[in-house]
Parts: sequence; structure tokens; C-alpha cells
Amino acid sequence: MEKFYKIIGSQTFPRFHTTKYKIRLKRTITGPVNDFMTILQDLIRSNNFQSHMVVSFGARDSHDKEFFINRYQRQPIYIDQMMDRDFFPTMLLVVCSKILNSGQSLEFEQHCTITISFTQFPFEYLAQRGSRSNSEIRILNIE
Repeated sequence: MEKFYKIIGSQTFPRFHTTKYKIRLKRTITGPVNDFMTILQDLIRSNNFQSHMVVSFGARDSHDKEFFINRYQRQPIYIDQMMDRDFFPTMLLVVCSKILNSGQSLEFEQHCTITISFTQFPFEYLAQRGSRSNSEIRILNIE
């Protein structure tokens, strides 16, 4: 099956351990949850990203409206969560319902762009995240 999107650019920021992709749709999105999930999972699989990477993504629709997701329930979004067929639809529906309840609508027709970033976090951050479940998380020793 041919992909319904094309990667039109990618940038790597070694200092921040980040890879950013810009994607253009080849067809109109009819099922946003499944289509966004397919795009993200394809990128994750093809690049063999590790589970301790954080994902953020955004899109600009056909009417120049944009959304960007980098956190969910005040926590970063990890790759293993993006691969979870229960977590991803719930997260996307919660975020998009806020947009739709504001009277706005999102339409992703052919040639819309999507930006996706993958950032690798150091082990020290992950260890702190696990030991501080209800408190603020601070990043230490990032070099």
C-alpha cells in the first residue's frame, strides 16, 4: 500500500538530541486518529527510535489553523505511549475535542503539512521521572 504522506524535510539537532520531520499529505485525511497514528508509527518503526524518546507533533489544516501537542496530562509523551492503541486515540480525541468545542473545525486536505519531533532524553531524567510521580520534574545533568 502506498503511503498517503511524503516526508518533505528533516532536520537533526545533535545538541538537543532532536530529529524533526516535516510531512505533506498526499490525500485528504478522513480518519484523523488512525491516519495520525499511522504516520507517527511509520516514522518510529522506520527510524528504530528507542522508548525513552519524547514525541511532539503539530499540524496546519487546510484553513491555516494549527494545533501542537507536546504534553498530555502535564507529562511528556513517550514513544511507547504513541505505539499504544488505547492511549493515542484517547489523547488525540481529548486534545481535539477542546478545539472542536471552541467552535473551530479542523480539515486536513491534500497538501497540508504536519511537523513531528522526536527528542531523546537522558537516562537521569527518566530515573527522576520514575521516582517523582506526583511532584514537578526537574532535569539535571543534561550535557
